[in-house]
Amino acid sequence: MTATAPGASLALQRLAWALIAAELALAALALATLTGGLRPPAGALPALVGVGAALTLALVAVVVALVRALRAAARRSAELAAAAQAASARLTEAIEALPDGFALYDAEDRLAVCNRRYREIYAASAPAIGVGTRFEDLLRYGLARGQYPEALGREAAWLAVRLQRHLEPAGPEVQPLPGNRWLRVDERRTASGGVAGVRVDITDLVHREQELQRLNAELDAANARLTRLSDTDALTGLANRRHLDRRLEQEWARAVRHGLPLSLLLVDVDHFKRYNDRHGHVDGDDCLRRVSALLLQAARRAGDLVARYGGEEFALLLPHTDAHEALAHARRCQLAFDAEAIAHGDSPVAAHVTCSIGVATLASGAEYDSPRAFLLAADAALYRAKQRGRRQVVAAETLAAIGAGWHPPAAGDSGAAQQ
Repeated sequence: MTATAPGASLALQRLAWALIAAELALAALALATLTGGLRPPAGALPALVGVGAALTLALVAVVVALVRALRAAARRSAELAAAAQAASARLTEAIEALPDGFALYDAEDRLAVCNRRYREIYAASAPAIGVGTRFEDLLRYGLARGQYPEALGREAAWLAVRLQRHLEPAGPEVQPLPGNRWLRVDERRTASGGVAGVRVDITDLVHREQELQRLNAELDAANARLTRLSDTDALTGLANRRHLDRRLEQEWARAVRHGLPLSLLLVDVDHFKRYNDRHGHVDGDDCLRRVSALLLQAARRAGDLVARYGGEEFALLLPHTDAHEALAHARRCQLAFDAEAIAHGDSPVAAHVTCSIGVATLASGAEYDSPRAFLLAADAALYRAKQRGRRQVVAAETLAAIGAGWHPPAAGDSGAAQQ
């Protein structure tokens, strides 16, 4: 009966009213008979009384049944209410037990339920978080209190984007909070048109990622420093021989491929051993550093490379520089030496430090068959400059038979520029 209590109660009520109507009709008939002077047939009155009594008993039975049905319905209703209350309590308990923030907004985007963790996460908005509050109002409340650092200075644009992502969720997104705290917000549409969302604190994960990025940046910087150190001469700070060889290979290939000119100057500090013997190695090191600074100042293009070739020898690799420009560059280097006038107490050439320079130029890409041959050509020109008494500039292209097995040509060969 408990399953059909509402229907049974309605049927009993209808039956009770029918019995009451029948008894009233019977009473009216009896009253009319008694007061109207009608003579009923013999035995009619007892029959009417019997019918009335039967109707009364039936009515009593129906009323009793109706009362029982109503009581059963009340008990069932109470049971259902208790079950619903218990289910709601269990759901609330489960939501509160979640380690993450949870919130459910209804079809009108008003807060239906949330847990304590949700309020803790959005502490700045906690006073405004309550059932029935619109999501947009909560956002505005938080914006006014600096709860969303990524919105600073562009609050209106941020609000529009956040509302759209809330109403049309497309998957999890990362949300920063003050104090370098981070959330993963995952919202989904419900069947009833609401929005259910979970906020997971991923601060530790983001901090580990930030630390990893910092360590990677430090590692990259250390590697860059190591590369610079491995490519840098410790005494002068110029590129070292390893760096020069690598750049020479690159510039050689580029010049040959595109038919561009490329020049190489080898510079030797004249009588540097005598300088060390007279002034000492400490002053000798200082002299090399000053020479390095002179050569760097003479390099005018961003792509020019100044390197320490070895000992007191230096190299200037000059891309996009033809023979005429290379010789002019060499002359500028010599003039810079003269202007600096580093005193040399034992030089047979001059009272100050001077230099000899060998120049080689790749013009068409066919003059030399390899970077090594190109380097040997400049070295041979430097050898000739020193052979001629130093403080000279000699171009390799004026020499004959440069390459493997080359011997210094006879005296009187042209190509030297005497200062």
